[in-house]
Amino acid sequence: MAYEVLEGKIAMELIKPVSVQWMWLARAVGESAFRLVMLTAPTAVIIALVFPVRPPASGVNFALFLAAVVGSFLLMGAINFLIGTCAIPLKSILALVRAKYWLIELLSGLLIPMSFFPAPVRTAAAWLPFEHIAYTPLQIYLGKLDAVQAARALLIEWAWVVALLWLGNRWWHRATRKITIHGG
Repeated sequence: MAYEVLEGKIAMELIKPVSVQWMWLARAVGESAFRLVMLTAPTAVIIALVFPVRPPASGVNFALFLAAVVGSFLLMGAINFLIGTCAIPLKSILALVRAKYWLIELLSGLLIPMSFFPAPVRTAAAWLPFEHIAYTPLQIYLGKLDAVQAARALLIEWAWVVALLWLGNRWWHRATRKITIHGG
């Protein structure tokens, strides 16, 4: 989105009779589907052939895992939309993008598993959206969370999805009130 703001191409998004937020999420779905088929699936097959991969703890865990993965995708889309929208008033969001990646890498469990953090940090991180991007789906898949814990984690995750999508919508409407577009 930052590129489109800088180049003035965001003007074309503004004249379309669709929600810009949902249009960007739909683009993300397409890009993710492409990456899933072209990159992730072949890599997963090779990894499964080389290393023993555990199946989900149960069918219920797999269903809850799928719900967590959808929530994780929407969380990432909502966070990306919020950061991208910041390009309208700021023009350059490079520092925000770097901070976002750093926070996600650190607090989602991608770089360091959340179980390695001290208990107070884990407790605080559990109420933030980042943990629900990678750590929560993995914990559900492996059966590390019982039914009550998994339901609580999913409830928090989906509450963040709703809140961030709503905030993104509000921020978009506020940011586009004072947009200046140059170019031809």
